[in-house]
Amino acid sequence: GGDVADAGNLAVVRPSDRLISLKCGSWCTANAVAPWNNSITWPTANVVMTNLRDQNNVTSNFGVRLTTTWNGVYDNGMITGGNRGIYPDEVIAGGYISTVSTGRVIQIEGLEQTKRYNIGVFGSNHSGINCAFTISSASQNVLVDARYNTTKTGYLNGLAPNAQGVIQITLTKQSNSDFMVLNAM
Repeated sequence: GGDVADAGNLAVVRPSDRLISLKCGSWCTANAVAPWNNSITWPTANVVMTNLRDQNNVTSNFGVRLTTTWNGVYDNGMITGGNRGIYPDEVIAGGYISTVSTGRVIQIEGLEQTKRYNIGVFGSNHSGINCAFTISSASQNVLVDARYNTTKTGYLNGLAPNAQGVIQITLTKQSNSDFMVLNAM
């Protein structure tokens, strides 16, 4: 099932696993260094990020497609100064923003049908405004609270791709939230 992990938890990546890190965001914030892939683009439907590199800087077949449009980009993440959060300050600093109540759908493409995948989603906002959202796929749902967040990532675990090698996740703003933000996957 899904869960929320705190920065105090140690992420273990087996040598046979591939870790792909994607910074979503604004051209107003600095690019993150490897192993991060930087998506500095306006978040419109059918934007695709391809040839994503893994933790060893090896190009993968994986791609991420926004199937729905977000409102835009923002640069008000809860940066720590000195990279003391779960991710570097460049990742925490900004991301995509959505104010609509219908889900924003993201596809992860180029996956092997015989494997299972864990997908982490991180959001951060420094304004104190309620910006909680749910990430869901298959039968899993995880709540992510982006307000003042520097340490928690929501995870959907053990997901199986469809026959086309695709996993869809949906991010949905909570009804009492003003907006939701996506800084990283």
